[in-house]
Amino acid sequence: TRKGSNTPFTSHLDTVAEIAHTLTQDHEVIAAAWLHDVVEDTNTSLEEIYATFGNRVGKFVELESEDKRPHLDERDSWQIRKQEQINELNNAPEEYSDVFVVALADKLANTRDMLQSKNDEGLSFWNKFNNANPADQQWYYQSFADVIGRKSNLSNTQAYKEYINTLNQLFS
Repeated sequence: TRKGSNTPFTSHLDTVAEIAHTLTQDHEVIAAAWLHDVVEDTNTSLEEIYATFGNRVGKFVELESEDKRPHLDERDSWQIRKQEQINELNNAPEEYSDVFVVALADKLANTRDMLQSKNDEGLSFWNKFNNANPADQQWYYQSFADVIGRKSNLSNTQAYKEYINTLNQLFS
């Protein structure tokens, strides 16, 4: 289930793939949108993704996956993991620039859910996260907006505009 809810986790994947589909018709990008969390949240390895879906999908999933550091508490590694993820995206090779579609779709889906939780539960909804500090969360999600806006051609899309609007509502 999604963090702090009874919603099936696959609903997040549905939403991410739907958003990605509004931005591209590229089947490998949409496949990566479906698979972007599988390495983080299941026993599936990145090697299995590469072997099953090919180098391009594998690279997109790799760029979107965090090193969860199972030997550390998730709260202790939060800042490191998030900074690494932003750096990976910021340094994504040009031939994999379509990863920004997956990143935007994922972050828009996340922030939509977060805003709904904020509206339903009030500020206590932050407590379900490994890092409950809204300022840290804002840094993370705004960093994605900055990288996507700077390194991709998505800043004029409806999805990017909605993402910025959602961020503004979420952190106001």
